[in-house]
Amino acid sequence: MSEVRFIMTSLFVIITVVLAILYTSLSIGDLWAMIDANSLVGLQALIEKDVDPDLWLEVGLPVLGCPLWIVTAVVSAVLLLIRRRRRSRYLA
Repeated sequence: MSEVRFIMTSLFVIITVVLAILYTSLSIGDLWAMIDANSLVGLQALIEKDVDPDLWLEVGLPVLGCPLWIVTAVVSAVLLLIRRRRRSRYLA
């Protein structure tokens, strides 16, 4: 099972490096719009109607404007920390 975790973590690290090198300007919102623009519009309507219109402007848009490689870097870091913590628990 640890081999699978290692492979998944390594895969996320590789994806992060590739995204950082090749697609530095691709944002989360751009990728989401390429995959399914209607769901992005639906999320905006849901947040503005049911939660708070200012939340979309103050939180939603800045998050969607973040470069995609930052998200994969954060996921990679979390996976590495989880793997490291589990490994140290087994060694102790």
